[in-house]
Amino acid sequence: MDVYLLRHAKAVDYTPTDHERSLSGKGLRQSDACGLWLASQGVSFDLAIVSDAQRTLETWQGLKLECPVNVTSEAYQASAPALERLIQQSGDAQSVLLIAHNPGISDLARQAGYEHDLKTCQLVHLKVDGHSRDFWAELAHVVDTYRPTVDAR
Repeated sequence: MDVYLLRHAKAVDYTPTDHERSLSGKGLRQSDACGLWLASQGVSFDLAIVSDAQRTLETWQGLKLECPVNVTSEAYQASAPALERLIQQSGDAQSVLLIAHNPGISDLARQAGYEHDLKTCQLVHLKVDGHSRDFWAELAHVVDTYRPTVDAR
């Protein structure tokens, strides 16, 4: 199974609530660039799991991907174990994209051996070996990472 962990793209600094924060201009360019990179690599997904926060939804939209999507409040400010459960519930999907937030998304990547916090719009590709998803974090290893380089303007 291939699991792609993506931290949302760069958001604006302030809105009345954290949940409402939308992408900045830089974030819009990041998500567009990430979608173009995924297409250039021939990556496709059986399922995307996306936090229901505004910035993750806009990141998803900017990727311009064609696949079933599960938009869920359970991924908003979720811990690594909660995010892991969402992936485990992905049914027969063999390629899953999870778009969520720090610290949970970075903690989950660290469980598979990635040593850093994910920056905005940073993607970590994990390969899950074996057939049991119950212990996927122990069976996963980092295949690749990608982060689009865009102007700050």
